[in-house]
Amino acid sequence: MRRHHLTGTPSPLDRTLALRDAGVYSGKSGHFDDAVRQFSKAHEAIRSDDTYKPLAAALLVEKALGLWRAGSKPDAMVIAGHALDAVNEFPPSGSRQAERSHQYARGIVGLMFKEAGASEEPFDPPFTFGGASSLESESTALMGVDLKSIADNWRVLAAAEAALGIDAGIDALSMSRQDGTLHFNLETGVRFARYGAALKSGDAYAVLKVAKELAILSVEAVQRNDDSQPEQRINIQQMTRLLGQPLSGSDAEITMGENAVVDVILAAALADMLDGHFLDDLRKSTAASFGTISSIEAIIKAASGNYAIGPTAPRNVMLVGGISLKEQRVSDDPGLRLYQDVTILHHLLASFGKDILLPRASTRIIDGWKKMWDHQRFRLTQSGLHEEAITNALEEALKTHSLAATGKLLTEMSAVTNHQLAEGWFTVLSTSA
Repeated sequence: MRRHHLTGTPSPLDRTLALRDAGVYSGKSGHFDDAVRQFSKAHEAIRSDDTYKPLAAALLVEKALGLWRAGSKPDAMVIAGHALDAVNEFPPSGSRQAERSHQYARGIVGLMFKEAGASEEPFDPPFTFGGASSLESESTALMGVDLKSIADNWRVLAAAEAALGIDAGIDALSMSRQDGTLHFNLETGVRFARYGAALKSGDAYAVLKVAKELAILSVEAVQRNDDSQPEQRINIQQMTRLLGQPLSGSDAEITMGENAVVDVILAAALADMLDGHFLDDLRKSTAASFGTISSIEAIIKAASGNYAIGPTAPRNVMLVGGISLKEQRVSDDPGLRLYQDVTILHHLLASFGKDILLPRASTRIIDGWKKMWDHQRFRLTQSGLHEEAITNALEEALKTHSLAATGKLLTEMSAVTNHQLAEGWFTVLSTSA
């Protein structure tokens, strides 16, 4: 890169690089607010010089990362959008510096999407401060990086916004950056992100509204996959018409509706909000999105605890029968506790909201059995024969809180609990988790 030298006065590039270096140091030292200020000043010092468009765009990536790490996620997403717009003004083939900026403008979007959808820290970021704005020699060869379209990256950014459950205006902006078509799988991903955020917030109506869209898209996906050359893009108007149409009543749509209702019920049970008023509202929300479906009505009735559930009941009815058991019933009854916890994990194996629900579910399950093991071991049978296996399973579950470790704990506890669950329930846990 060339520099403009003025006698006794630092060039704009010199000032930019000094501020950039200070920003990188601050960012790597954890002083994110300072890093944001320094990257902002560095960008302002050079933004008007078209010669350095790639570097200016890279500094927007650095600023976005600083805001993200500082916890200002809506502002970070807006600046990431500015970076996408900035790299759209020059081709990646112009230089390695240009290619690098294109690469990192997409990279910051990917980082945000990955971390927005993660249930907990620590994260394993693909890059850190200084990567985007590292200087390249004008003679450095291009790497030939596979760069996905900027329009599609805007929709990935919208999915990250949705996953956080915030409104930074990214969804609307991203639609304005499209060329009249959308990537079908990305649109499904956006709705999965909305589903998780709605479930996390406890908004049953929003969960079921998005579930309806996912049900429609799942049917459309099957039809597209039946094509020998499935089209990955869909016209925006066609997508709007598709999502606005009534449900066909297919088995796939009903299954989606049932699973969403069980997700909502489990979320309410974990938050100790499952009561008659909640179920009345859930019934109304379900009818608004899916209409009246007898199998879903049976699930909601089962959640009330007012109906007997036999061994031939439909799977989701049986699962909800266990999930909806009140804490006072299971606290002193290992058999009922095991039944409830096994039904929770079996649902999570097929749940679209698993990433949202698992951390809360596993914590409740593990803490409940630790309390039973530490203070109510007299309620268990032949616990001494299985002490080592149970102690090891508890330690692993407490360490990881994973579905596999939680399932292993339940399998070990089943050996010291009087219960009526068939062996198949535990076989599925051990083979599927």
